[in-house]
Amino acid sequence: MIGMNDQALALQKKMGGDDSNTANFRERLIGAYSETVQIGATFDDVTDAVKGLSDGMGKIVSPSKATVVSMVELSKATQMTTESIGGMVSEMVRFGGTQKDAVEAISKMAQEGRNAGLNGKAYTEAITKNLKTVSGFGFKSGVDGMKKMVKEAMLLRTTVESIGASKIAKAFFLI
Repeated sequence: MIGMNDQALALQKKMGGDDSNTANFRERLIGAYSETVQIGATFDDVTDAVKGLSDGMGKIVSPSKATVVSMVELSKATQMTTESIGGMVSEMVRFGGTQKDAVEAISKMAQEGRNAGLNGKAYTEAITKNLKTVSGFGFKSGVDGMKKMVKEAMLLRTTVESIGASKIAKAFFLI
C-alpha cells in the first residue's frame, strides 16, 4: 500500500499537480487496480494508463475509476500497453466527447478490425496514428472516414500513407 501511495503521488507530481488532492486520486487508482487485478493487471498498468492520457492531453488529468478500469481492460484485450491506450484516448477526446466515449470507440474499432479479419491491435493503432490528419472534421465523420481508409489499406496489405488516402481525404474535406 505504501508503494502504491508513493506511485500515485509521484504520478500526480509528474503531471504537474500538487499533493492537495492525492488521497482522492490515489483511491481512484487503487480502486481501478482492485477491479482489474483479476485480469492480470498491475498497479503499473493503472498508473501507465493515466500517464498516457496525461501525456497525450498535455495536462493534469483526473479520470474516473471507471475510465481507468476501461482503459486497462482494453489494454489487456488488445495486447496494447496501457500507456498507448491512454494516448489513444487523449487523441479521441480531441474530437469531442468524453474519455468514456473515447474508450468505447477504441474498443469498437478493435472489434471491427477483428471482424474484418484484421489484426485488431494493428488496425486500432493505424487509425489512431492517422487521427491527426482528420482532426478538424469532427469526431464521427473524421474517425469513421479514417476507419474506412485504414481498413481498405490493410485489406490491400498496404498503409494509408502509401496509397495517398490521407492526401485525398484532405483535398476532399477542404473542397
